[in-house]
Amino acid sequence: MKKLLVFWLFVPLLTVVATAQKVFHARIDKTDLALRGAPVVLGQVNIVAPTAGKVVVRFDGDCISSVGDRIFLAASNTAFWGGADDCIQVKSISTDLNSNVFSHTRVYDVVAGSHTFYAVAENYSDMTGSGKASVYGSLTVEWFPEITGQAFVRHQRISKVNFNVEGATVKLAEQAISTSVAGKVVVRFDGYCISNDGDLLFLAAGNAPYWGSNDGSTSIEIADDEFNKNSFAHVRTYDVGPGNHTYYAVIENFYETYGNGIASVYGSLTVSFYPENTGVTSSSQGIVQVGTVIDNGPATLSELVVNAPADGKVVLNFTGTCIGSFGDYIKLAANDTPNWGEYDGSLGFEPFSSDRNRTSFSHTRVFEVGPGEHHYYAVAQNVQEFFGSGLVVVYGHLNATFYPNASVAASEPSLASQWYLTPNPVEQQLNIHIPDQVGGPCTLMLFDAKGQTLRSWQRTNNEPEILDVSALPAGCYFVRIWNEQGHFAARSFMRL
Repeated sequence: MKKLLVFWLFVPLLTVVATAQKVFHARIDKTDLALRGAPVVLGQVNIVAPTAGKVVVRFDGDCISSVGDRIFLAASNTAFWGGADDCIQVKSISTDLNSNVFSHTRVYDVVAGSHTFYAVAENYSDMTGSGKASVYGSLTVEWFPEITGQAFVRHQRISKVNFNVEGATVKLAEQAISTSVAGKVVVRFDGYCISNDGDLLFLAAGNAPYWGSNDGSTSIEIADDEFNKNSFAHVRTYDVGPGNHTYYAVIENFYETYGNGIASVYGSLTVSFYPENTGVTSSSQGIVQVGTVIDNGPATLSELVVNAPADGKVVLNFTGTCIGSFGDYIKLAANDTPNWGEYDGSLGFEPFSSDRNRTSFSHTRVFEVGPGEHHYYAVAQNVQEFFGSGLVVVYGHLNATFYPNASVAASEPSLASQWYLTPNPVEQQLNIHIPDQVGGPCTLMLFDAKGQTLRSWQRTNNEPEILDVSALPAGCYFVRIWNEQGHFAARSFMRL
């Protein structure tokens, strides 16, 4: 035991990432939150961009709301949401069918320096319910440098109103990129769609201006003309070589065409390129599961293995379409075990009827990892209500992206390396000793062993920081610090 404690005390956990990508994450776990009157910040992430670049901000998860309320949700660079593609709208059908999954992505150009990004919600219209909602999900922020030879992201905003989706595939957006080396491209199309009763819409991100079956598309169908908005998400991953590549967001009314064939789509086409041999790696699996039994415990729909060469983070995302049985309540999750957990550990879906029985979904988790092999899963389980068949059909995509903590510099700069924690191990109060030269404004964050953010706060003077950890379960935790110059590092401690 002494050797183990010495390891946690003296081995630095994070080093500087000067020009490689950075990823940040905030868990969203808000229950019975009053959303009426003004936008409410559900979570926020503070970053320091070492250079100019682009930031991808994604907010996805599950919203449980009151009948009669329309909830607006958004990823944003302000503590507010905007109209059209700047937000997602959800509305519960009944007190039983009150869970809606959602996904919203924005991309921003940023200069070097400090930036804050938010997950926000508001009950803005249709306010005959309680005005309260519960939101469980993730705010994920990825910074890309604008440097030749590094990873990059390109983005197309989509705002297309009242257009015909019958007869042939409609191209909503097109994004061309040029790569100088081989690597992987992750293409994501998400947002929300307004459609009509009787129409079944298929939406897809891909490398062609049409969609294919199974994991080649996601699909949505509204309950009726009052509840006519659906959030959606679709992701594809491609191996590419040097050269020019073009990617598309497309839609088509297909299979059930009993409505008027008119739709409106607000969202984003996001194309991210990860070069080989730069530290950040992306791996994925398409999911095609037909008639999978989910009554007897969690069913594994897909499994990915990530071989991490160093300490870092894994961003895990499970997207797709789930077709369920009326009378069942289905949990879907991305996880590091073949199981799901409450709240941020899963999404909930209950079919409206035997015909209106599908949803498009996106679930994101972020995990701190050490060197070695790590297994990740897409899982589904029937819980609580068992009046249906206990079978599901899932067409989707499980993606895991690994970000090393140290991909450029080999050690922490002196400004960040001189701070330390006492006592360690700790039972009640943790003292965070920050040297004077680090002083002034800086950001501190507390994480658990899985990388979930437990607390974030600002230090504006040179006073000692005292952290009450008495309520934390026993285990390993991390404190991370950023100063105004963009230097950051972390220390671990053991809570007894």
